[in-house]
Amino acid sequence: MGAFKHIAVVVEETCANCKDLNCNGCTIKVDLGDDIAVVSGISHEVLYTYNKRREEKASERCGAWILSSMRQAMATAVLLLALCVSAYAHVDDALAVRAIIGEASNQGYAGMLAVACGIRNRDTLKGVYGVKAKHVDNEPKYVWDMARRAWAESETNRIHNGTHWENIKAFGKPYWVDSMTKVYECKDHIFYKK
Repeated sequence: MGAFKHIAVVVEETCANCKDLNCNGCTIKVDLGDDIAVVSGISHEVLYTYNKRREEKASERCGAWILSSMRQAMATAVLLLALCVSAYAHVDDALAVRAIIGEASNQGYAGMLAVACGIRNRDTLKGVYGVKAKHVDNEPKYVWDMARRAWAESETNRIHNGTHWENIKAFGKPYWVDSMTKVYECKDHIFYKK
């Protein structure tokens, strides 16, 4: 069976958020044997097609050797689905907290919450300087606790809809600002969206 040891079975097909079968940005859970992988941003149409094909394959053939091939094929299909939607995958919590500290450790809780909302709105850390900021590891425990709290709150309290931000006082006006709309300002940061 190559690198795949376990059969991949879709555990939850409906959107965890809207319970709608016509949603185009849902989360599914896939049982990979030892773990349950969560794949986000997949349309139910793609999921339905995948499940329908899986059922057709099972009814077309029989025998133990087919089951082994199907396990590998299903694991491969789930892996490919996960890779196809990786652009929509949720941001890792630990990296998000690092990024919040790197971007707004001196901005207080309100500034951290604003950055946390920006990260959630863009759903990626690509282009976020703070995730690699050197000062993050030297910040005191209370800053880490504040950043964790801001990240958790941003899940339910989106105080703005911006996806980009900059500390213009410290770094000047970036080239991309002219193509965006200002949506929010908090402490030293100004937030924008396309």
